[in-house]
Amino acid sequence: MRKNKKTPLGKIDEGLMNFYLHADLDSLREVMREDGFDPEKNEPKRQQLAKKIQFAARAQLNQSKHSLLLEKATSRIQEILENNLEKPISRLRAIIEGRGLASQYRNLEKLGVEEIREMLNDIDIVNLLDELEEGDENND
Repeated sequence: MRKNKKTPLGKIDEGLMNFYLHADLDSLREVMREDGFDPEKNEPKRQQLAKKIQFAARAQLNQSKHSLLLEKATSRIQEILENNLEKPISRLRAIIEGRGLASQYRNLEKLGVEEIREMLNDIDIVNLLDELEEGDENND
C-alpha cells in the first residue's frame, strides 16, 4: 500500500482497503473463488498471519507500557534524590543491594538520568514503584 494518499494510486489503494475492510466476507470469498483462489485452503496462512500481527501489536503495547513505567520511575527517583528523602533513599539502596547491584550504584546522589534508567532496567520497575509509594504513605 502506498503511503502518499494524495496521489491517484494512493487514493485507489485507500479505496480498495476501505472496500475490503467493510465488504461482506461471503461476497469476498465468492469473488476469490471466481478468480481461482480457494479461501478455505489459505485459512491456515491467514490465521498464522493474524497471530503474527496480534503478537507484534501486543509486543508494541508492552514496549509502550514499559517505556511509560520507566519514565515514571526515573522521574520519581530523581525527585527522591533531589529532595534528599532519606527513607525512600534507604529503601532504594536496600532494593539495589538485594539485587546484588550495590557496587554498581553506590553513589545514588550522583546518578544522572541515563544511569537511573540503566539501573531501573536491572530492577523490577513495578515492584520498585510500589515500594517507593508505600514508603511515601508511611512518611505522611
